Amino acid sequence: MATGQPIDPIGLAEPNKNPKYPQRYAKLMGGYLPQSPTKSVTPNSLDDTVINELTAMEVGWIKD
Repeated sequence: MATGQPIDPIGLAEPNKNPKYPQRYAKLMGGYLPQSPTKSVTPNSLDDTVINELTAMEVGWIKD
């Protein structure tokens, strides 16, 4: 938490991707595009972000 890096697995848009890094997308609520477990970059646009199932449940778009 202190680093601001997305936390695996809930902070990753594709937690089951193999290899896990670099991620292709950033989670909208995470705000960063993970390149490695310790390095992330700001996405270039909203096209590089996704809203995952957990976030959709949190905002009421889908039911659990």
